[in-house]
Amino acid sequence: MPQFSVKFDVLRTEAGQLGSYERELESIRQSLSRIGSAVQVKGNAGALIRRNILQVENGLTVCRRGMASMGNTLSRSAELYEAAERRIVEGKNGYRMIHTADSLPGEGAGSDTESERSDLPDFLLEMLGKMGILGAAASMAAGWFWEDDAVQRWLNGGGSLSNVLGGFGDAVNNSEQWYHYLLGTDIENPGGTSFANAWRKEIGKYGVKNTNNWGGKLAAGAKWAGDLLTVLSYGYENYQEYMTSGGDMSIGRALGETAIESGVDIGLGLAAVAAFSALGAPVAIAGIGAVAVGWAADVLCETFLGEDLPELVSNAVMDIGEAIGEGVSVASEYVSAAWDSVCDGAQDVWDNVCDGASAAWDSICDGASDWWDSVFG
Repeated sequence: MPQFSVKFDVLRTEAGQLGSYERELESIRQSLSRIGSAVQVKGNAGALIRRNILQVENGLTVCRRGMASMGNTLSRSAELYEAAERRIVEGKNGYRMIHTADSLPGEGAGSDTESERSDLPDFLLEMLGKMGILGAAASMAAGWFWEDDAVQRWLNGGGSLSNVLGGFGDAVNNSEQWYHYLLGTDIENPGGTSFANAWRKEIGKYGVKNTNNWGGKLAAGAKWAGDLLTVLSYGYENYQEYMTSGGDMSIGRALGETAIESGVDIGLGLAAVAAFSALGAPVAIAGIGAVAVGWAADVLCETFLGEDLPELVSNAVMDIGEAIGEGVSVASEYVSAAWDSVCDGAQDVWDNVCDGASAAWDSICDGASDWWDSVFG
């Protein structure tokens, strides 16, 4: 059977090179824009020069977008081929492989691969972390040995610790039934309630000032800390993407994606917990259900659209924002050129009026002088 090899690193390098070409074209376009704004030629000639410069700028914008599209296509191709290879090897060997050499995995001594463990344990650990104080503590301990990335290990551990502290604060705040918080068997809404009420109850847990009990304040602070760690986790992932993008990703885009991805993750989690809680589910079941909903959404989006849900939403929002920004920039350039043309036309009319008035005045003065001389000689 024929085989072919995809060099992921080469594809990403070429994508980065196209990104540098894109930035160079943008630099040239901005230089032309400054030149057009600095043109001092008046009249139709000046308007024509500025109009031609604007046309060249628009052509450069089209080329720049083409470069960006080609670079994104190369990066996306590398991701898709890598994901496909990972799924194939995962199905055969039970673990994931990232191909980095010229040959396919398993083709002999020349094959250079890096093994990764399956994401399934992360899913199970996240579920375990929702099972009260004991589950969160167990998840923190197991995750510490499972996660290879030191920074991500601390972030995940901090998230599990916030769950432990939140459960402890709730137990103190409801000391008569403290044992329910050990495994998350407490029920927020016995008998069920509406989604709106459950949602308001979830949002109310962030209110540090809503309780005078230090246990309640600890629980609220732990909620804020957990969400902050979620933001930092996405920020760390986007920072890694920014550092390895070869200049294709701006720091502004990295920050924007971090904010949007965190918002989608946290918002979806709150909505799912509120939905399960509204049905009268225990806290542990609501938390586990929220994790399952999040993972299911990510799997579906990755399977059919190639990206998990937070990344899909953030890319869509950022791409639309950048397109609007570019459209506004082009429109402003057209408006600027049109305004310059109007101003130049108005200046020409004013100059002609002034010249005509001056000529008429000179003629009147000359006529009056000739009459004076003929009469009084």
